Amino acid sequence: MTKQSRWGFLTTAILCAAITPAFGQAPPLPPNAALVASGLEGPRGLRFGPDGYLYVAEAGTGGTLTVEPNHGQVISVTKSGEIKQVIDISASEGHIVPTSIAARDGSLFVGNLNLFPIDPQWARILTISRSDQDDFDNLPPGLEPARGHRIVSSKAGFTTVVAVDFGRDGLLYALELSDAAGFPTPGFGKVVRVKGSGDIEEIVTGLSVPTGMTFGPDGRLYVSDLGAAPAGAGRILRFDISPGW
Repeated sequence: MTKQSRWGFLTTAILCAAITPAFGQAPPLPPNAALVASGLEGPRGLRFGPDGYLYVAEAGTGGTLTVEPNHGQVISVTKSGEIKQVIDISASEGHIVPTSIAARDGSLFVGNLNLFPIDPQWARILTISRSDQDDFDNLPPGLEPARGHRIVSSKAGFTTVVAVDFGRDGLLYALELSDAAGFPTPGFGKVVRVKGSGDIEEIVTGLSVPTGMTFGPDGRLYVSDLGAAPAGAGRILRFDISPGW
């Protein structure tokens, strides 16, 4: 199951300040988009509940943190409310601003925003796996990697990743806030997916500072558009996605 994340207040304020001058009225819908809801206040995380309803975490309402972008940590929260660090990404990667996480087959897949100004195609998807086995007996003392979760690989070629999820086709999808160089620009957000060949394919374009994404039980893709825009501008869009390969 894909875990949720939300951004800190400071990050949200910077994004809104960067794009507010560009908004005089709501931008047109991207191609093939269906409007599901509008008038939302900074919609971030999206997830369908067991009752079939779509739940939206808005910026001012709080929520559970599983990726801490300011400190670069992945945090687990148990059913009893216990909170603990899974891995400190910043220890090896620096301040890359991880924003989103998906889990599959025992591994975690983390997308990162990177710092502004935007440098296209330098964001990555990190693969984090767990190993409790000590396979490093021959390494010098003090140089053995820590047991537990560790980064085992990364894939570059993304820009400002703010959400990741797996589709019914088994492929990883990433939501990008804006792929234009400089600062977030309305109309330059998009959804991409990683094909079986490893190529990154554009699936949805023309989004305006989107911040959340999930697949519904109907197989359609739901995106929170204008999530980093002024209060009341947020909307939820729905897309029919053809399976990839």
